[in-house]
Amino acid sequence: NKTFTTSQSDLHKRERPGRYFLTTMIISTNTISGLAVLVVSCLMNQAYGFTNNVLHHQSLFGTFHKKQQHPTTHLNAGSGPTSLEDLLSNEKMWEPLKTELDAVPVFCCANEQGQPMQYNMGAGNVAFFFCDIDYAKDELEKAKKDTGLDTLGLAPVPLGQAFELACRQQAVIIPSEKSLKAAGAPEGINPVGQQIPLFGCDDIAQKRSDGTSFTPLFIDNADAEKIIQQAADMATEDGPDLEMKILPLVQAVRMVATNEEDYTFVPPEKSMDYLRMLNALE
Repeated sequence: NKTFTTSQSDLHKRERPGRYFLTTMIISTNTISGLAVLVVSCLMNQAYGFTNNVLHHQSLFGTFHKKQQHPTTHLNAGSGPTSLEDLLSNEKMWEPLKTELDAVPVFCCANEQGQPMQYNMGAGNVAFFFCDIDYAKDELEKAKKDTGLDTLGLAPVPLGQAFELACRQQAVIIPSEKSLKAAGAPEGINPVGQQIPLFGCDDIAQKRSDGTSFTPLFIDNADAEKIIQQAADMATEDGPDLEMKILPLVQAVRMVATNEEDYTFVPPEKSMDYLRMLNALE
């Protein structure tokens, strides 16, 4: 189910630098369930990044295998959250899911105090979080030019935190144009306001240390294509055809929350390479 909308806001056609607003919201240091520590600062020469467990993300391109077929468990109607608001308010249900999401970094333009840049979307000011590091870099250069603030930098933020803000209408998570095109969006569509497409394959799984398995969903379609090709090269002739599956982030979150599927969220390799570079500068 692909839904694409036309947004009135265009990152590339700003009327004036005054469309930027800074708030007092400071993104502080976050401990992410023992997996990673995200130290957010805004200067490129300051320290921020993920620990090695998340940077390597469980040997991204070496541990996937063809998934064994098993029945999916569907919860009875009314047994899960009925809305994203209900999910966020249920700490027992939301926190484990947030931990999964927090393994994925997204990026915002921010000042040297750690305050994310705000954009006027008409109904109010919101922060923009970019899934694609290259897109974020381009936006940073535009922001510096429009505001005259050379001290602006990119701040990595855990996807779970950004997702919470987006659900509360305080932020917008922006996919890459490349991922939207791979998901079937028309050429030249404005990424602002679009759903975040995730890419995976139902016939590919990764094992946990306890023996259970899960299906990885990739933010970057190119990373998903590599894994699918790797699994296809290992598959037997009588095995199932490995087809790319595309679904929106919001739908994947709901499916995990209701135990309909067991997904994990895989960060783009380019984003993790960027964080490794930052860690090397410490």
